[in-house]
Amino acid sequence: MKTNKLIESSTVSLNELFGNGKTYRVPAWQRDYAWQPENWEDLWDDICQITESGLPHYMGAVVLQDAGSKQFVVIDGQQRLATLSIIAMACIKMIRSLAEEGENPAENQERAELLLRQYIGTKDPASLRYSSRLFLNETNDPFYQATLLQFRNPLNIRKLHESEALLWRAFQFFEASVRQRFESTRDGALIADFLNKHIAEKLVFTQILVEDELSAYTVFETLNSRGVALTATDLLKNFLFSQVSGSKTDLEHTKRQWAEITALTGLSSFPEFLQHHLSVKQKTGSRQNLFKQLKGRISTPKDVFDLLDELHRTAFLYEALERPADEFWADYHEARPFVRELSLFRANHYKPLVMAAYGRFDAANFIQLLRYCAVITFRYRVISNLNANELGKQFSQLAVQVSEGRVKTAREAFAALGSVYPDDEQFINSFSALSLNTRSAKKLVRYILVKLENRLSGKAIDFETTDATIEHILPENPGYSWEQSFSPADHKAFVYRLGNLTLLEEKKNRAQAGNAGYEEKKQVYQESSFALSQNISAGEWGPEAIRARQRLMARIAGSVWRISE
Repeated sequence: MKTNKLIESSTVSLNELFGNGKTYRVPAWQRDYAWQPENWEDLWDDICQITESGLPHYMGAVVLQDAGSKQFVVIDGQQRLATLSIIAMACIKMIRSLAEEGENPAENQERAELLLRQYIGTKDPASLRYSSRLFLNETNDPFYQATLLQFRNPLNIRKLHESEALLWRAFQFFEASVRQRFESTRDGALIADFLNKHIAEKLVFTQILVEDELSAYTVFETLNSRGVALTATDLLKNFLFSQVSGSKTDLEHTKRQWAEITALTGLSSFPEFLQHHLSVKQKTGSRQNLFKQLKGRISTPKDVFDLLDELHRTAFLYEALERPADEFWADYHEARPFVRELSLFRANHYKPLVMAAYGRFDAANFIQLLRYCAVITFRYRVISNLNANELGKQFSQLAVQVSEGRVKTAREAFAALGSVYPDDEQFINSFSALSLNTRSAKKLVRYILVKLENRLSGKAIDFETTDATIEHILPENPGYSWEQSFSPADHKAFVYRLGNLTLLEEKKNRAQAGNAGYEEKKQVYQESSFALSQNISAGEWGPEAIRARQRLMARIAGSVWRISE
């Protein structure tokens, strides 16, 4: 099927993939072999089910770049292809073992040779070594070619690279599985039939042929391959590495710097980090557009080095934004509370703005900007639950303005964010109606209550280190004494309202308050050291008392989370 995306797809069996003299090369910079025992077990179970049902089994997509002369570059699928070649080797080894043990030696030796040519490769007449149909990446291929394909044991298993050890363990697993399945029959014809007709014919793939890496990216997010799938990070890495692969020195340098950057950001977070980094200077769209922008920017090794240098500098900040205790904040120690809050809020939208401001704002304005980010995020998302896309859009647009020098201070930044700063009336109304389940949002609830307590009492309690517990005035599991004030529907509606929550010492909460009636609890609250509890004085505790207390808490919150004009 041809499309204007330069992509061709078809359904093929393993026999069709490996047949007709085709060879497959995994690029030097592709990921190492990574399948684990659970992946091997799942695949083996699937193969065994094929022999029982006789039905085909779908193995997902393999993405290949046609290099001409029946040679293909493996963009996605190397984990499965490597594992299936190992299964073929395991079957072949058992057939050869049967021949060596005197079981129909001539027939079994011939079967082994035929299967080797079909699935593994051909033997060089001079060296008598097998030349593979599959070539793995630069880390794994020497072991794969010199040890596995030659049916040799490793010289020193303990000194194997981690991925080499996985390849060897995979071979041992499938060798044992094949032997267990056929030990009772010891019939080489059955083993050959198992490999040739069940595995190679019944395992089917969607083969996707692409012209270049960009075409691969257009299908990347639609892939549903089994096992350890190609990630966006892999694809971006492969493109960058391909630009410097002409020089071994450049490639090694790029690998080291890439490893340092991804160690800071985390592999799974790298695409998001890159998107944030690029959006500091220009508007970015989807991940697909991000890759297009990258290809448009990178055309020489120098471009790769310049980009990686920029990413390296920014990655230290990006990592620190998730770690308030990071040594990065030693020079900005007053920023730690705001970084911690933004992490608690699980916020990402603010990162391009902070990345743009770093190095452009002085320390005082940089810290103030982080405070503004935390307050706006709390008002707009945590309490008011407003449109996250609009929030991200406003922050990204401001990041570009900061990088261009049009916004130079935290106050100017706040002025530009006015549309995503809910005013006091909107914030107080949203806060007054908020419920937060203390089972799923316990840390956030404690943060809110501690901030209110600090404003009331003048203390400086840390919400993460305090031994204060969250007390439900109307208990989560109320006894008979509460039934007159709260119907089951009212209990469900009000038990997690902020107005029903307070702080209490752990001992008082566990031993005295618990599920007691309101009158008993009120006495415990008066003896508490927390102002939030001491101020509970309603004559009776019902829905209206909760609403009234929460309105009062909302007014206090309006002064706590506020950016003064």
